Amino acid sequence: MNDQIRLLIKDFRAIQEADIKLNGITVVSGINGCGKSSLSKFLYYTFKYANEYDSLVISDLDDSLEDIFRLFKYIEQELINTGKVLESRHDIMKINDEEDILVYLSETKGDIIRHLDYLFKEYENQIHTVGKKRIIHVIYDILNLQYEEKSLNALLPDLIQEVNKIFEDAFNLIRKRSSKVLLNRIQKEFRTSSLPKQYSVWEHESLIIANHSESVSNIHFVQQAIYIDTPMILSYNHWSDLSKLLKKEEVLNYNEKFNSLISNDVLKGESEFENNYFYSNERFRFKRQDGSEFDLLDCATGVKAFSILQLLLKNGTITKNTLLIIDEPEAHLHPQWIVEYARLIVLLNKEVGVRFFIASHSPDMVSAIKYISQKEKVDSKVAFYLAQPTEKDRFRFTYKSLDRDIEPIFESFNVAFDRIDQYGSADESDEI
Repeated sequence: MNDQIRLLIKDFRAIQEADIKLNGITVVSGINGCGKSSLSKFLYYTFKYANEYDSLVISDLDDSLEDIFRLFKYIEQELINTGKVLESRHDIMKINDEEDILVYLSETKGDIIRHLDYLFKEYENQIHTVGKKRIIHVIYDILNLQYEEKSLNALLPDLIQEVNKIFEDAFNLIRKRSSKVLLNRIQKEFRTSSLPKQYSVWEHESLIIANHSESVSNIHFVQQAIYIDTPMILSYNHWSDLSKLLKKEEVLNYNEKFNSLISNDVLKGESEFENNYFYSNERFRFKRQDGSEFDLLDCATGVKAFSILQLLLKNGTITKNTLLIIDEPEAHLHPQWIVEYARLIVLLNKEVGVRFFIASHSPDMVSAIKYISQKEKVDSKVAFYLAQPTEKDRFRFTYKSLDRDIEPIFESFNVAFDRIDQYGSADESDEI
């Protein structure tokens, strides 16, 4: 079987080397600080931004045009102050999701140039020379040119040329899908000026992105990456992304089997998102089977953990093209619910085709995924990895592939029992 998804990272923070394959359910384990969260974020940002590539270009284009838009406001305000009624203009950088990106860029460039021409003609005809001098200085600053005595209209061709250059750069990025756009965004997310010595992601043995590649490939098998690292989704970028997904409207054909599994087997109730458009009021709520209703934010964090999956299922977000990245799913869960959560992971992979990347410290979670996947006959799609310290540096880790063997993971968990024996020994000689 070809590897569906493969991530390779070398020499980044605590990670010496990690060569991770995602064919179904991938579980990584290791001590705190071994780089599991870095792996999770690299996967998340790679697929998020590769799928949102055009939006990244538009965002960067918007930043590049900021001074032009500010110039619009300067001139428009001075014209309004003279009593001039201006032609209305639409939101120039607002794109329709279904609109062709290159057509949109061409139309937007035309709108900006036409509005510049219109404003300059109105301004030349109506404003005194003192105001014009300030605007001319602003234009020279935008063009990054040495000031000369020129009329406003004489500067218009230079300004139009600058707009054309900005848009031509955006056209080229869209056509070539330059990897610099995605890599620069990943650097910002990690708040670093450097990337791993080697960073590559493949989809069915085809390179999607790498720090040595010139372009980002289009993606088919992972069209939605979701990152869950806590039920308390209050801030940070990936939490904001998840919150938007949770607030999507329910679809009619959602998977009732899994909704019933969560409602009846685990929560004994059901979670919903309620949006009262008339009162501009929205909330997540939990309806218990005895008829009681609660604000979901007031419920136990374990309830929230299952509710997140339930809401994503009900609104159709989770599909066969979803990569669900979950950091320590066992956090806040009772041991029984850890097993229930593991069962849900296995069944979602088996019946829906959802891919999982799981970072776990829990013996119960690791065992449950292994043995439930065996029972459901999908264990061939499960792989375990253990982060092991390198010989030269105990703060640097290599991720060892264990295939489906979980014994090395349990050996690493046994350190905790050794510490209990050490610190809880009744040996009187250890008394302080």
